[in-house]
Amino acid sequence: IFAYPPPTPLALDCSPADWLTMELHLSGERKYLSLASIRAAPPRVISGDESAKLAGCAGAELGPLLPQLAEDETLIGVLVASDGLVSAPITAGELCRGVLLHTDAAGTLLSSLRAWFPPGVAVQPSPCGTHVGPLSLKGACCCVLLPKPVTDALAMSEARVVGHMNGDHADSCLAYARGLCGVAGATGAQMTGVSCAGFALEAAVEGEAKLRKLLVRFPVPLRHASQVRGFAVELHHAAFAALGLHYRLRHGYYRRGALMAIAGVAKAIAKRRVQLGAVGLAAAALVVAVAARRRVG
Repeated sequence: IFAYPPPTPLALDCSPADWLTMELHLSGERKYLSLASIRAAPPRVISGDESAKLAGCAGAELGPLLPQLAEDETLIGVLVASDGLVSAPITAGELCRGVLLHTDAAGTLLSSLRAWFPPGVAVQPSPCGTHVGPLSLKGACCCVLLPKPVTDALAMSEARVVGHMNGDHADSCLAYARGLCGVAGATGAQMTGVSCAGFALEAAVEGEAKLRKLLVRFPVPLRHASQVRGFAVELHHAAFAALGLHYRLRHGYYRRGALMAIAGVAKAIAKRRVQLGAVGLAAAALVVAVAARRRVG
C-alpha cells in the first residue's frame, strides 16, 4: 500500500491509466513527467536477447528524460512503485540507462509504467526478494533524486531513526499504518527502514498470516537528512487527525502531547537556569577581577 499523506493525497483505487505519469523529486523540488512527454522521447525497444519476457516492449530511456542526471553525476536516485515498493539506491550513471516502458509488443499501452534496466545495470535484489538482477519495477510512478552526501547522511541515521521510532513511538507507527495507509485492521506496525522516498513499515493485519509491507511518503520532497525528524512528527499528527477523536482519546494522543509539552517547558527552564547561572558566574568573575585590579593599583 502506497500512502501519500496530505497535502498531496492520491486515491489508491484510481484507474490504472492514472499511474502513467512519473513524479520526480529533485533535491526537494517536485515535478511531473507526463505520458505524452515520455512517449515523445526517442523510443527504446527491448530485444529478445535483453529480455525474453519483455521483448518488443517499447519505452523511453531515463537519460534524455532527466538531463539532470548528466549534469550532476553525484546524484543518487530511487524508484518507487505504486504498491509502495522502493528500489535500492541507483547511481546517476546507471539511472541514465534505465527505460520507462509504456507500450507492449503488440503496440498496446501498458496499464502502468515499468522501469526496466538492461543486463548488468542497476543490479540489486528483486522487489519480491526471490533473486538478484537488473531492476525491473512494475507500476513505477516516482523517482527521487538527491545528492550523494544527503543519501549518505540518511543511510547513517537510518538505524537510529528506526530504533527510536520502534522503541519510543510504536503508537505513531501503528497510526501511520491505519491513518495514512488505510489499513484499518492493523494490530501492530514496526518501522523497517528510512529512504529518501519515506518510511517503510511492516504491519500485522488481523486475519492475515503475512506482514504487510507499507510505505509512508514524506509530506514534501526531502532536501536534507535533518528533515526526517520533523516529517515523523508531522505525519504523527496527520495520522491521528485522520483516525478521529475517539481513536486519539483511546490511544493517548493528547496525554503524550501534554507530556511532551511539559518536558519542553522543563527543558527550557533548565536551559534558562544554566544561562542565568553562567551570567552570574561571569558577573562574579568580573567583580573579582575589578577588585583585584584596584588592590594592585
